[in-house]
Amino acid sequence: MTHPFILESQEAIHQAIQSKDPLRITASGTKDWYGAELKGHPLSTKGYHGIINYQPDELVITVRAGTSIKEVELAQKEAAEKNALMAEKEAIRQSALAKLAALGLTEDEIAVL
Repeated sequence: MTHPFILESQEAIHQAIQSKDPLRITASGTKDWYGAELKGHPLSTKGYHGIINYQPDELVITVRAGTSIKEVELAQKEAAEKNALMAEKEAIRQSALAKLAALGLTEDEIAVL
């Protein structure tokens, strides 16, 4: 299924071609003040947002054009919290294994637990 933003953008592009009016691709407009005068009908990417792929361990993220920095930062925070929880869980596991080994249990006996 095609994202509604793609369909709407295709229509806007076709209309611009037929009318020979320029398009100006925009996002949040934070750099509209920079450079020359703004020309063309704005085509905002804000409707096309979201994280497509995020692999924090590989430092890879793929986002749609209208994805805000805030959305990316939230995903990074959630991944960091998840990683911290996993690290804490592993530390508890290692501590328990060390205590069992201190009691004289063999690796085979500990593996059964």
